[in-house]
Amino acid sequence: MVMPRHQTDMNNSGTILMDEKKFETADAIIPQLLKGVQANPKMRILIRADKKVRYEYLKQVMIAAGKAGVGNVTFSVVDKDPGAAK
Repeated sequence: MVMPRHQTDMNNSGTILMDEKKFETADAIIPQLLKGVQANPKMRILIRADKKVRYEYLKQVMIAAGKAGVGNVTFSVVDKDPGAAK
């Protein structure tokens, strides 16, 4: 069974892109996450960020996920440097 998820991308300006919608604050994603949790309590979110994103921004998204009742959070680091080691 594949669990529904929301993909959340972040950059170092603090802007959040979730499911192809742009949000300026982490609190702004809570209503959308609440809808997802109500539809499927086992929903998960995938937080993708490059290595330069400040921890404070990640923390804000994790707090928003907790407020929405999301119990499954996965992290992914995006390396946007084309010359990075493979």
